[in-house]
Amino acid sequence: MASPDSNQWLVGYGTFITRGTWKRYSSCRVCRVPGLRRVYDPEMAWFPFAIVDKQTEILAVCFLVDEDRLDYFDRYEGVEQGLYERAKREILVREDNETWVSREAWIYLPTSGTMQHPHFPWEDSDDRWLRERIRKSVELQDSFPQFFQSKGQG
Repeated sequence: MASPDSNQWLVGYGTFITRGTWKRYSSCRVCRVPGLRRVYDPEMAWFPFAIVDKQTEILAVCFLVDEDRLDYFDRYEGVEQGLYERAKREILVREDNETWVSREAWIYLPTSGTMQHPHFPWEDSDDRWLRERIRKSVELQDSFPQFFQSKGQG
């Protein structure tokens, strides 16, 4: 088993939030991921994607995991099947004192093959996943009020 010092931040912006993966990690925090946009279209998939868009950022959660868990999440996210790839990004983590601290984290991004799907949700510019999935959860309202603030706050 990996030592605590080998833990790395992992970002969840879709099913890691709505399916409660974050509940298993006491290190869980809200984070902002600059330069990405969350997109979703239920005609393509029941889960969202994050794509590069230098003009935006997404709110997400992050938590510390060891190398063994990263291997598990690679399988969960379909890395071997070519659905996602795990990439390092700079994120801003909201600390307990409500300050934002820069950290390096892993995040799953769609592969170029995934983005060629005819229903890939390129047109989602207003974060449909946040509106339709995250904001409907009472548990998430209590746990992550930042997701429910108007843009420009927090």
